[in-house]
Amino acid sequence: MKRKRITVGGRKICWLVLALGAFVGACGGTRQADANVATSPRTDTNSPTDDSPVSDSPSSDEPSAPNATVNAAVSTRNVEVLGTPIHVLEAGQDGPAVLLLHGARFQAQTWRELGTLQALADASARAIAIDLPGFGKSPSARNATADPAAFLAATLEALGVERPILVTPSMSGAFALALLARSPELLGGLVALAPVAIDRYPDLSAPGLRALLIWGSEDTVVPLSALDQLAARLDSPRRVILQGARHPSYLDEPERFHQELIAFVETLR
Repeated sequence: MKRKRITVGGRKICWLVLALGAFVGACGGTRQADANVATSPRTDTNSPTDDSPVSDSPSSDEPSAPNATVNAAVSTRNVEVLGTPIHVLEAGQDGPAVLLLHGARFQAQTWRELGTLQALADASARAIAIDLPGFGKSPSARNATADPAAFLAATLEALGVERPILVTPSMSGAFALALLARSPELLGGLVALAPVAIDRYPDLSAPGLRALLIWGSEDTVVPLSALDQLAARLDSPRRVILQGARHPSYLDEPERFHQELIAFVETLR
């Protein structure tokens, strides 16, 4: 087996890159009897947490990972959302739209460096990553924090996407869950990566919305009890627990994360 090293936000993550057949077989073996709950063993312990000091402003739009796969063309643009320019990275043109938000120590570029934009484009999906206001290359916007649901709804309109699959890790839950509570019809699916703000919406209801919830078993920022709370408010979501992974779990287990994400997107075609 070969090891592959990639840089995310100035730090290096090392994980096992397995042959496709062996990888699929191994992941299949991690599923438990309950089809909606899965666990995966951890393979690395060196990723940053959402509390780690990571640069918010990369020096260029090019991936900082020297060994990252960059076959998919990644375009960059700004869209104006309620008077604020929001920085956008996009890959892929056809298929379901997947909107990727980010945690407090990360940005749109994180998804490029991790290979998520590439993975989604390779799976014939349209991947869109944005810098939330005050992060990366997007300036701060008071109206974003005052009404995050309205700001995110306006972002969807500015991007020209309808009912995207929304990927929401950590801090971005303040935007995603606010929108979900107010206007669930605007979303085509939800991928929750230990988002914050779950306690703010005890009456959250999104009938019929397909959801994938991914948590690290060692997450001390948004613990597993929050996973149970969120799952109870959604319609039979698929729950995945990455064994040994911390917060954010997708950096500890990027291969498994991408596998679960792409499989979920396929169910929504």
